[in-house]
Amino acid sequence: METAKFDLLFTDGYILPMDEELTQIPTGYLAVNGMDIASLGPMEQCPSPGSAERVINCAGCVVMPGLINCNTHLPMIDFR
Repeated sequence: METAKFDLLFTDGYILPMDEELTQIPTGYLAVNGMDIASLGPMEQCPSPGSAERVINCAGCVVMPGLINCNTHLPMIDFR
């Protein structure tokens, strides 16, 4: 059986997937391929570190999707 290969594997982090169920994984992993999340879950289910090109230990850190700043002041140019 062929094992999955990931670009990046974040381990031992507090995982917040920001899903509808507000899931929280206190000690988990997140595997990434390109710009896509390939897998995530508790550390007991973590793929072997050899399955990723790069492994980042996130102990003591929160791993969550990036935040987008939608606040823009472009319309304020008209008031200058």
